[in-house]
Amino acid sequence: MRHIIWVALSLGSISMGALTACTADDEIPTPPVRDGSGGSSQGTGGSLVDASAGKGGSSGSAGRAGSAGTGGSSGYAGSSGAAGAGQDMDAGPDVFDGFVCEPETNQQFCARQQKNCDNVSGVTNCGTSSTITCGTCLGPQTCGGGGTANVCFPINRAVPGGTITASVATDTKPTTEGRQNVFDNDAHTKWYVNVAATPWIAYQFPGGATYAITTYTVSSANDMPTRDPKSWRLEATNDPNLANWTVLDTRTDELFANRYQTNTYAFANTTAYAAYRFFVTANNGSATQFQMSELQLFDIPVSTPEAGAPDASDAATPTDGAEDATSTSDVVVSDVPGQ
Repeated sequence: MRHIIWVALSLGSISMGALTACTADDEIPTPPVRDGSGGSSQGTGGSLVDASAGKGGSSGSAGRAGSAGTGGSSGYAGSSGAAGAGQDMDAGPDVFDGFVCEPETNQQFCARQQKNCDNVSGVTNCGTSSTITCGTCLGPQTCGGGGTANVCFPINRAVPGGTITASVATDTKPTTEGRQNVFDNDAHTKWYVNVAATPWIAYQFPGGATYAITTYTVSSANDMPTRDPKSWRLEATNDPNLANWTVLDTRTDELFANRYQTNTYAFANTTAYAAYRFFVTANNGSATQFQMSELQLFDIPVSTPEAGAPDASDAATPTDGAEDATSTSDVVVSDVPGQ
């Protein structure tokens, strides 16, 4: 019996101890408080941008606020990143951009300057200063004679840009000794033909222009006097098909005593024509070849037709044969193929 009472008292004591540990006066320990993690580090700096004057980079974006920890406050937002410093482009090495300037030719430079004689100074298409010789004037022209520097006067109306036709279908040396050389204002180039002793060559003014030509020059080439023109007709037309021609001047037995010699011829004419033709009727002896260096056309008034005298600028006076200095006007001829 005493044993049963002891066991009961022991069990009761255990139960009261358990209840005592859970009274209202006792506090339940709380876990330690942790603040939320701080915002992310400062924003990244702006990127560097090269520019001629150096441009600052943009400011970095602000860091995001940290998430709140359990029972803690939110973290602070990160501060904005500092703007990146600009950088002067000239401080670094040059960067090749792929553009290479192609220099213009002397002829293109002179044409752009609208000059055709003596030395001309200016800026090239690539931006460099230069002095170019733009050519020499052939008699009766003088450089600057009309009051404009570096421009031959009187004005030669037969210059590059017009339409050139000839009796020969293909030039012997079209690039170096082609028909274009007759109208390039350069007596040191020539038109060479090795399949015809008496060809013709015609020039039509560009843009529908017409001129009343009254004076023209003929220049001999660099070699072989037997190829020189000796007799010819100067003809003109307003026929759009270049089929019917009017004879304005006829010359017979002309001689060129020197190479690169320029002779001047004048005649009466008051009609403006769109095209002129130099029609050779005899050369100076070659059976199958012909050459000449230059043909100039001028619309200057003349009172007395000249007899084909060489220009004063020539080195020597040619010994001309018998000349027909009489102009033949208003004689209409038609193109005859192969003539």
